[in-house]
Amino acid sequence: EQIDRLVLLRNQLDQYIAQLRLRQAKASQNDIKTATLPAFTGFCREFKNANLAQKTDCLRKTYIEAVKNYKIDNKMRTQCFADDENSGLYIIPVEKQSRGENIKVFHQTQCICIYYRGAYEDFPKIHRRLLDYAKEKGMTPHGYFRNIYMEGPPTHGEDKQSYITQIALPIKFISPAEKK
Repeated sequence: EQIDRLVLLRNQLDQYIAQLRLRQAKASQNDIKTATLPAFTGFCREFKNANLAQKTDCLRKTYIEAVKNYKIDNKMRTQCFADDENSGLYIIPVEKQSRGENIKVFHQTQCICIYYRGAYEDFPKIHRRLLDYAKEKGMTPHGYFRNIYMEGPPTHGEDKQSYITQIALPIKFISPAEKK
């Protein structure tokens, strides 16, 4: 239990460090890193065939609904399909013991990620970059893209080039025994 807490703390510190570095960096400096996405419980709403304005409005409404019914635990995020950027899940992390129809448990997973500074409209380019990197390195994508909103409109208003998002692609690492 203590190891899990320390791993979570390390992951949070890594995010804070990346966020501070990104504030100082230019928008084009986006290094791909490996990371561990911690396990969490989320209040979820599905979205389909939504454009950016619709997704933004619906994510805001999902957040408000989550706040009314649960204690919020972390940053908002979306989960998108690799082959369909306009469909996926809105996810609002809530306390671990939360229960309900829209509550889902997300397990800890390894990923490759970019701490991206810029407009949300450019997410498809970053998703493609992560997919290309995974292919180049012989990695197997596993699951869906996760966009974790670290700083956005509440902090930076309309200055989209200052928004900071961790964009992650879960990777299934194959053990040497599985390769044989």
